[in-house]
Formats: sequence, structure tokens, C-alpha cells
Amino acid sequence: MFKLIIKQRYHLLFIHFIIFLFFIPKIAKAHDESEIDVLKYVIQVTELNIKTNSITANSIVTLRVTSANVKQIHLSLFSLRVDSIKIHDLFTKYSYDGNDISISPTYKLNSGDTLTYQIFYHGHPQKDITGWGGFYFSDEYAFNLGIGFGSTSHPNGKNWFPCNDTFNDKAYFDFSITTSSESRAICNGILTSQQFNNDGTIIWNWKMNQKIPPYLACIVIGPFYIIHETSNGIPVEIACIAQDSELVKNSFKHLDIILANYISMYGPYPFDKVGFTLVPFNLGAMEHASSITLGKDFIDGTLENETLWAHELSHMWWGDEVTCLAEREIWLNEGFASYNEALTIKKLYGEEKYNVWIRQNHRRALQFSHIIDKGYFAIDAIPHSHTYGTTVYSKAPDIIHSLQVLLGDSSFYNGCKNYLLKHKYGNATSNDLSNDLTASSGINTQQFFNDWISTPGYPLFSIDSISNKNSNYTIYTRQRSKGNSHIYKTTIDLFATDGIQDTIIKIYIDEFTTIFHCSIPFEVRWFLLDKDAKVAMALSAFTSMITHVGEYPFLETNVSLNVTNVGNDSTNLRVELNWIKPDGFKHPNDKIQLSDSHYWKIDGIMATGFSAKATFEYNGTTSLIDGYLDNNLIDGSEDNLQLLYRTGTADDWQLLHNYSIQNDKDKFDKKGRILLDQVRKGEYVLGYKK
Repeated sequence: MFKLIIKQRYHLLFIHFIIFLFFIPKIAKAHDESEIDVLKYVIQVTELNIKTNSITANSIVTLRVTSANVKQIHLSLFSLRVDSIKIHDLFTKYSYDGNDISISPTYKLNSGDTLTYQIFYHGHPQKDITGWGGFYFSDEYAFNLGIGFGSTSHPNGKNWFPCNDTFNDKAYFDFSITTSSESRAICNGILTSQQFNNDGTIIWNWKMNQKIPPYLACIVIGPFYIIHETSNGIPVEIACIAQDSELVKNSFKHLDIILANYISMYGPYPFDKVGFTLVPFNLGAMEHASSITLGKDFIDGTLENETLWAHELSHMWWGDEVTCLAEREIWLNEGFASYNEALTIKKLYGEEKYNVWIRQNHRRALQFSHIIDKGYFAIDAIPHSHTYGTTVYSKAPDIIHSLQVLLGDSSFYNGCKNYLLKHKYGNATSNDLSNDLTASSGINTQQFFNDWISTPGYPLFSIDSISNKNSNYTIYTRQRSKGNSHIYKTTIDLFATDGIQDTIIKIYIDEFTTIFHCSIPFEVRWFLLDKDAKVAMALSAFTSMITHVGEYPFLETNVSLNVTNVGNDSTNLRVELNWIKPDGFKHPNDKIQLSDSHYWKIDGIMATGFSAKATFEYNGTTSLIDGYLDNNLIDGSEDNLQLLYRTGTADDWQLLHNYSIQNDKDKFDKKGRILLDQVRKGEYVLGYKK
């Protein structure tokens, strides 16, 4: 729907979400709009006074009645004053409560009847209570952002024109905007004409030839210089101040590549132009169809923020061409736009950078989505108060990545094209996407959607134990969950290696515990589930081949190794940070409380003579950058922290003694490191003396 971003993007993103949560829904009343379908809006703004923060305008709304025996027509308009309403040039009666315009027709309306209302209004357009969304006046600028965080109905077309302000009522738009001679008006679509008046004003006439919902309609007034270009055969218009034109060109140097990549993945560009308008707004951007409104601070001549505008550009397909039917499935808009950031990085900078994005985002989803959103939610059933939370912005792209891996690139992109073409300029649901992906790929995605889209939280699949008799292996697996008690059903890779030879066996898990039998023609030294992270699990993992002495960070696991002896052969180690509650003590222990949120596993092939020290980081702070690790566990001095170990699930947790705690001279800030003198394969967990 939008992208909120500042230099340290995710830190401030989370902070702003918290601000949002404290200001929920005090602004605009939502009502049932199902009895009408607006066909077209003609918006005529005769004055937008930046000095007085006021608007004078009228809108011609042509609509069709969709139900029988309709007694009232309802349109939304927030906190402006209605002067009069005409129907077919005749004044008509209405009521208006500051949110809802109710018009009582003088005759019975039936399904299929078409009406045209002209509504005259004026007043002071409002910003959203949270500061994100609504209407803004700033210096020489006036502009809208079509989504409001704090509104009871997030769409904010209502903040500047009367409309049926829902996701699922799309219409055509004409705009006629009057400005002073020093300003330009930018709207959706194409500029059809300019009219120069004797009083020094200019009327800018814009036409949107594709249907969009009201929240994607835009108006921006400012002292703009227009950069006209063509990319991939599509007109490009970037509105900025003249002195910023070189910064703009440098910031958008990859536009041709990014746009071509989206066209290749998702089909033809759906609108008449690619547009960006730079405004004085420092919290991000909004994907108004064909005319993206973008905070000008992010266009500084560098490529630091190119994923911001790439995110918004991808919305032209995901959200604008096809819009989610209801806000509860906003992941169809925002989840895909966020994932397209990763695909843009992959296209521009390669597979390795893409994998870093995926790995970091996966951890962010596991660590913070339930904290910021105050609970675990299914991606396709987001509550109103968390429409724009981390479940949508972090977990959804994480799951889309797994969906692409499941289908394969060709089937995934063909399915996406099928979905976008089938619902072009309309609305769709998660079920529509599942059906369209299935139809294109031949792979039934219903189970995947049931498990990962419609279920909150994450699963964790693990190997519980292994037995071997004459190279006939019996593998015992189990599944546990973070945020649910759901039984997942999926095919997963079982990787087996002796350090030289390896093989992958496909196994199907559909129970809490499952037994598999396999014959492998070499002596297996290491079994591993999902080596290539194809399945989105409650697990952050990093694997490293140890070739020399020195420091080895195992990224996203909070573990690093200081190798002091590589041994007599190659060592290949994997560290897993399991984001679920560990098994408890097999024998009751009333002196130590175990972590309730995570534990580590170190596994792999360890050479004879290999020696390394390990550092385990802990962070019980409430930082939304790196905190919420055992903040419930650490209840006083960090001196009471314990590090426990077991070789595997058959054993009980045992207290280690060959470690030290480093807390940077502050024993009560809940942040520090545990240094283990000698690492060995097995599982590790934090404990705390009661």
C-alpha cells in the first residue's frame, strides 16, 4: 500500500508502527458501500490555498446502483464542509455528519440504475492522526497520501474528495486542478491540456484511463520541473525542483533495468506512464497509480534508497493493477511489493545479495512480527489494527520466497502473470492467487496456502534421532511450532553426506512425529533437513566451511566461533538458532529456568583435532533492532545466566562450567555475551538461576 522508510529503515519502521498502534481508529467512520458501484469521478479543484490550508472543489460522481430498493446513497467525505449537491443539475437533499454523506433519492432506486451527483464542498483537508496519510500542506506544496494509519477505514481518498472509499470499488478519474502560475498540478494518468486564465492561474486537466480505487487517486501541487524520459517504451515523468534534476537522474539510474525486470516477471506495464513526484515528506512514499508520491529526501543522488521507489513501482502491478479485495489480505499488495525489493536486489547485485536479504528478513519476521503486531496472525487474516505491521512487511515476503522455491521460477512467474491478467484492473483474494498459481504450474498450492498463508506462526521440522543397521537408516523426525499448534504437511529435503559424497532424499512430513527408512551407499556423517532453506521454518541457520584459524561469524544466529585449530581434515559446521521453546528438563530442576524462546544447535562434520571457542550473544532488551531475546528470562543480574548443553534429544540438559559472561560492566542491561572455551556438536540453551 505504501512504503515507510528512513535511513535506518527497519528501526524507524518498527517505531512508527508502535506509534500507529497507540492511535488506532479515531478518525473516519466506515459504512457499507456494497449498494453502489462508482463508475467515474470528475474532480474539479478550483482553489487549493496553501497559506490557509484549504480546498474549494466539486466532484461529479457517476455511480450505478447494485441492489434493489436502495433508500439512500452513501459517500465518504472526511472533515470538510458540503455546500450543496446536485443531481442532473437539480439541487437535492442530503445529510452530512463529517464522515458520511447520505443522499435520499426522491424516487425508488433499483439495481442497474445510474445516477450522477455533483457535490460542492470546501474546508481544511486533514492529515491522519498518526502523521502518516491524509492531506498535507508544506511550504509551496500541497499533496495527499491515500492511506491513513489511524483511520477506522484505512483508505484516505475521502480526505480530499467525496467517494466510495473502499479497496474494491474501482472507477475512472478526470481531474481539473487550478493553481497559480508558479505551480504545477500532478495527478494520475496523462496531462490532456493546460488552460491559462486571465487572472494568472492555470487549470491542469488530467485523465486516468484505467480504473483505480479512490485511495490510489492523487493530487500534488508544487513548483515542479518535469523530467521527461522513456523507459522500455513507456513515458516517464519525474516531478522535482529544477536544482534537483541531476540528483534525480543519478538516483534513478537503474530505472530501465528495474522496470524491464518487472515487465519480464509480471507482464506489460498496466498504466499510461511511469510517474514519480517528489514532495517534502520524510516517512516514505505512496504508490498512487502511475504517479508515485515520494519523499524527496530519499532522492539524494545515491542508490541507497532505490529499493524504496522500486517497492512503489512494483505496486503498479501488485496493488494498483490488481488490488486486494479487502484490507485483511493486504499481503497481496504489500507482501509482494516487499518481496520485489529482494528480486530487484537480485537483478541488480546478484544472488548472494539476494540471499542476504532473504536471510535477514526471515530472522526479522521470526524475531519481531509477533512482538510488533502483538500476536501471531495468519497472513490472509490481518486485523485492522495491524494492517501495516511486520506480519505483512516481513513475514509475507518470507513466505512468498518459499512459494517461489516450491513452484520454481518459471511456474511462479507464469502463475503471477496469469493472476494479474485474469484480475486486471479489478480485485482479488488469496484464494484467487492460489487457484491461478495452481492452474499455471500444475502444482496444487492449496496445502501450502493452508499451512503458511492461512496459519499464524511458523513450523520447525527437526531430526529427533537416527539409527543405522548395515547402511539402512531409520530417521525419526518431529515438528513443533512457533505461534500455533497446527500440523503442517510438506515435502522436505533430507540431506546426507560423508564429507565427500552426498545425496538428497525427498521426505513427506504430515504428523508431529514421522519415521523414515532409507538405504544410503556410504557411511553418513551428517544428516540435515532443508539444507538450502527452501521451507520457511522457525529457524535461522548459517553454514561455514572452516579452512583456517580465526573468527567465523555465523550470521543471524547470534553465534560466532574463534577457531584455534582446524584439525587434520576439513570441518563443515552449521549453527542453528531455533526460535521455539526448547525441551524442558527430563528430570525436574527447580533451580534453573530455561529460555522460553530459543535454543541453539551446532552440527556438521568436525575434523579430528578441531578446536574452537564459541561466543553466544544474549539480548533481553526491548530494542526493535536486536532485542527480545530472553527478555522474560533475565530477571536481575546477568551473573545468574547459565549455559546448558546436551548432545541430543535423548539426553538431559547439563550445566556447563567452561564459560564466562561478558556484560560490558553493566550486569543489569540484559545484553552481553557468553564465551565458551571449547565448542562441540550438540544443543545449547540459556538458563537462569531462580
